[in-house]
Amino acid sequence: MVENLSITKVGASIWVGFANDLYSELSHVCREYITNAIDAKSDKITLDIYPPYNQLQIVDNGEGMSESELREKLITVGLSERTDIEETIGRFGIGIYAGTSICNEIEIVTKSKNSRNEGIVTLPVGKWQELASDNPNQELTQLTQFTFQIVRSEHDENSSFTRITLKGLKQFIKDELFSSNGSGFSNFRKQLQNILPLDFPSEVATEFHEMSENIQNKISNDSDFPKVQIIFNGEQLYKLHQDDLSVDPNYFRDYEIKDNEGNVIAFGWITANSKSKALDEINLRGIQLRKKNIVVIDREKWFAYLDKIGKSLRVQVRLRFSGEFYIIDDKIQPTQGRNDFSDSELVRILKDQIADRTVEYTNLIHTRDYDSKKAKTKREKSEITRRTKKIIASREETQNELGEWVKIGREKKKKQKKREKIDELNAPLNMDEVIRPVLEEAGKMQNAYMLIFIIENTVRRFMDLVAKIETGAPFNSSNPKLAINAKIKQSIGNVKKLRADSVWNDKSQFPSDLYFTNTDHLTTLISANHSMFLKYCPQINDLINLVNRMEDLRNFVMHNNLGLPIKVVSELETISSNVRVVLKDSFIKLTELMNQG
Repeated sequence: MVENLSITKVGASIWVGFANDLYSELSHVCREYITNAIDAKSDKITLDIYPPYNQLQIVDNGEGMSESELREKLITVGLSERTDIEETIGRFGIGIYAGTSICNEIEIVTKSKNSRNEGIVTLPVGKWQELASDNPNQELTQLTQFTFQIVRSEHDENSSFTRITLKGLKQFIKDELFSSNGSGFSNFRKQLQNILPLDFPSEVATEFHEMSENIQNKISNDSDFPKVQIIFNGEQLYKLHQDDLSVDPNYFRDYEIKDNEGNVIAFGWITANSKSKALDEINLRGIQLRKKNIVVIDREKWFAYLDKIGKSLRVQVRLRFSGEFYIIDDKIQPTQGRNDFSDSELVRILKDQIADRTVEYTNLIHTRDYDSKKAKTKREKSEITRRTKKIIASREETQNELGEWVKIGREKKKKQKKREKIDELNAPLNMDEVIRPVLEEAGKMQNAYMLIFIIENTVRRFMDLVAKIETGAPFNSSNPKLAINAKIKQSIGNVKKLRADSVWNDKSQFPSDLYFTNTDHLTTLISANHSMFLKYCPQINDLINLVNRMEDLRNFVMHNNLGLPIKVVSELETISSNVRVVLKDSFIKLTELMNQG
């Protein structure tokens, strides 16, 4: 006998996996809620988050949800009722649960048009996570309970809105936002400016739109490219931009990407800093791919993809250019995590062609720089020739005048001055005086990099000792007892491969994978394994702030070609001293434990 059965009970452990796989970056959570607001036909969205960063609130003026719609969305996870699936941005049914992994409670207040009531829901997602972890074999429906109420609205009957508040933000989110110099919060703002459907500020938009008229017409006349007014902490957000990002036709290029049948599947633009130097704003360096005007593949991921497929980019150009490509083919859709596109032959064609355009552009800019340098050299030679002729003419004039002025004292004085002028023009160049300032600056740079090396590797040594004592193994990406996200694991693998393939590889062995990470990874790993490190260093949050301060100075040192202020070296010395003070007792304790074990 054959029976048709279906699953009727789901264990709570499913919720643990669901919550852990949701968005862990604050900007991605905001993107999910904002895309749902746009799907609800919002044209204005406000986002507020203030110190001490305990909660985040997002309010939109979209269609809102009726009582029945809200009930259905609350009891449904991972399903979408939309029939116009290709016309919307949010399409995975995650909806109001997007903030589950970053907060303890989600509050939803919503009202639909022509309704006098509004729905209020409180989802204790942090408690659910705790209960599910403690009772993995209990039925999920017995743990995931929440409050739902309908109240009389104070708003106008014709109004509609949805307000989502993420309360009790997790500590790792607060750590990311807080830093002594405010860089964490500033970076979060820039991430929003980079990934959301925003326009350029008015002073930039006119010039840019004139340069990219073809692209602008497509964006302005197509519903696939929503642009909404987003207010962040009371201030309107605009697309991230930098003044020296050129719209010069010598550098600006727009492109169309076509499939094998010649149909346009994407279009975009690339431009560069025409001053032959790196863009100061690192969040603008590179290419990003958008779907429905929302970033799917960011600039860092695109560079990693190019490296993976062996597309070589000249480093000096890679730091200078910026661009966007807009995907318009409905058959190309983002993955559930919205950090890539679902793999298909068409997606591979898309990526290959954009990769070719990226490399083509770097070669174009490299040639443009070479021609510009060549023209500059020609102008300099012409100027030298002109000055030489002027000097010769001046000498001849002086000699003629000397014959006429030899008997007059005044004429003798003029003669002497002209001789002194000629001597000055012919004086040899004092190379010691020229190179001395260069050597002085080199000394400051040497001290700065030495201090950065000491700070980074002191922290790595501390982290590795803690890992060995707590897990019995070094701090490696393969250590199952450590919390290491996939992005960092992939970065470690990429760095290892680059080192293995490098002609400079001396086959050195490193104590652990920490030596293949950057300082951003170090603070992320400390936060992810916070309780483990707190056990040996009560001032672990101070250590994170010190490393963040060092990273800001490190970026300044790396991109400074005009001379390093002495106060930068002094600040690095202070940070190095404070790191030693914070970790002194920790190293004593760790060394004793290592000797005992």
